Amino acid sequence: MSVVETISKLLVEGVPITVAAVGGHDVVAEDFDELVMSPFLDVFVDWADTAPPEGDAVVDRLVLEGLRQSASPANFREASRALLSSDRLCVRLGKHLSRVLEDRAAVRATNLEGLLAAYALEAWFGLALRKTVSHLKLLGVMTEIEAGENELFVQHAAKLVGAAYHAWGEEDLLSVLDALRHDERAPEEATFEYAYAVMALALDAADGDSLRPRLEAAKALFEDVARLDPDRTDALVYASVIELVTLFHRGAGDKELAAVLWRLDTAAADRAFLLAAGPVPDWLSPRSDRDEQWLDLLRCLPELAADLSRPSWYRAGIALDRLLRVYEAERTVEGGLGFAGLLHPRIESAFVMHQGLLAHLDDHLRELEVASEQAATVSTLRQRISALAEEGVAPGKQREGDRFEMPSDALLELLASSGVDSAIEVAQRYAQDRGSLGSRVIDRIYTDVCDRFRAECSDYRGQVAVTFNWLLVQVIRFCKDRQDAGKRDMGARGAYLHDRNAHELELQRDLREFLVGNLGSGDTRTEIDGIAKGRADIMVTHGDHHFLAEMKRQDGLITFETARRFVGQASSYQNTNVKLGFLGILELADREGPPAAIESCVWYDRVVPEGDTVPRHLLVFRVPGNLNRPSDLSR
Repeated sequence: MSVVETISKLLVEGVPITVAAVGGHDVVAEDFDELVMSPFLDVFVDWADTAPPEGDAVVDRLVLEGLRQSASPANFREASRALLSSDRLCVRLGKHLSRVLEDRAAVRATNLEGLLAAYALEAWFGLALRKTVSHLKLLGVMTEIEAGENELFVQHAAKLVGAAYHAWGEEDLLSVLDALRHDERAPEEATFEYAYAVMALALDAADGDSLRPRLEAAKALFEDVARLDPDRTDALVYASVIELVTLFHRGAGDKELAAVLWRLDTAAADRAFLLAAGPVPDWLSPRSDRDEQWLDLLRCLPELAADLSRPSWYRAGIALDRLLRVYEAERTVEGGLGFAGLLHPRIESAFVMHQGLLAHLDDHLRELEVASEQAATVSTLRQRISALAEEGVAPGKQREGDRFEMPSDALLELLASSGVDSAIEVAQRYAQDRGSLGSRVIDRIYTDVCDRFRAECSDYRGQVAVTFNWLLVQVIRFCKDRQDAGKRDMGARGAYLHDRNAHELELQRDLREFLVGNLGSGDTRTEIDGIAKGRADIMVTHGDHHFLAEMKRQDGLITFETARRFVGQASSYQNTNVKLGFLGILELADREGPPAAIESCVWYDRVVPEGDTVPRHLLVFRVPGNLNRPSDLSR
């Protein structure tokens, strides 16, 4: 009976499988070639692990050759993970094992080879994390991974490249993930890992100017993952975390935050269920631990937002405990400094505006032990408030029913750091415009789009938000009018809407004339050279910032996905100015029924260009062409 047959028999009988039980070292050596090709690689790892401290030459060679020649991904992964769980094996075999794993990781043409290569890369990564072997050669291999390689390999390798970036901070790994996320065959994992890396860069940022755009980019990328695969609840969790913190930073109320928190908790519960289905590798578990800490913290934000909107607290101790947990996040949650940069300004500004809250804080500070940890947090917050007071910031006065307090000019400077000013100005401008937009449907489109830009784009604030909204109102009106106005109303100017062969230039001219006649401010021009090394279709300039609109045409119906092929070009015109723009598409479809409703013709989109971590934001609108009169649709 061969050793392989003996092992099979012992497995059936439930007897411990030792070298002695299969006949000893001599028998193992005689059947070496057959054993190498057998499915019992994990058994050989166990033999090696129970060998004397100096090892067993035959068994060690059997493990290494088994890993070199294994044709079963499952056996390979199980054996390599068992090996990595043994410190003594990693030390004894590490140098020889890394060469075997390097060779296996290099062969990945077919699906079988690609999966084996991915598992070899994972095992090599585990050795490097243990510092059993140098990680430099592994980094060299990872930085050479390219788009277009075997799909199974790329899916697994992207996760490892992302983890390696967080372990060693090698910037070339970001470039690998950036390239892989544009691989149409398997973009989800690479996009997720790139988003996670961009989020880490944001949280390590030294200032808000670096923090906010990177968080916007990370959220956009996580949402791309969720759109590609709706089951990716991990991406939904991170997108919701960023949205929740950003909305809190920009002054959102408790109800708006609670809605986002509900989505976050739902996604987190689904994710926890999936993670519970199997063991999480050691190199992924630290991220899971940190996530749980942050989720517990963020659940405080809706109630904290409600607390900060009040001039005083009935149960001050509970409110202060909630507030201080969030404020001291930079010390209590690893990696929390970046989020603290978004959370702190709103908390600090509330104490400046409400002297009653400040009195609660002072009372609490007097009651605390001087040496206590919370006293240090309260003292830090109190010093920050005092510094703001010395800068001449005066408290504002809250008005009944206002979503945001109407601050003094000095306080606006403070609020600018927290993003609240944009919300105030946008709300004020909308209050002036909403009565003239035309209908409840158009009002809803306008407010929904404004909410998206406010939540997603750090440039959408202050005067930029106000002037963008002026233009936004006119674009929505334009879309409405081009669906309502008849041939007699439009005359020759609207003839292109009934022409199957119409050109995008006609849409450009029509929109330009509409804007020139209706915009109350701004300089509107067309065909502007010298923008992103190209020619912009329409540019509306307001002092130091401008907005660009790109016009396209498409034969056939436009959807969100089909419109995305134009997003790259439209967003490229934002490279050197504010990251807000427009994309208009003339839809030339042969339709038997009416065109799409106005609600389906205007939407928000964004893109994170390859090689960049700053997102570009667009209002996309389609103008249905090749139109029929309603009477022509009767049968």
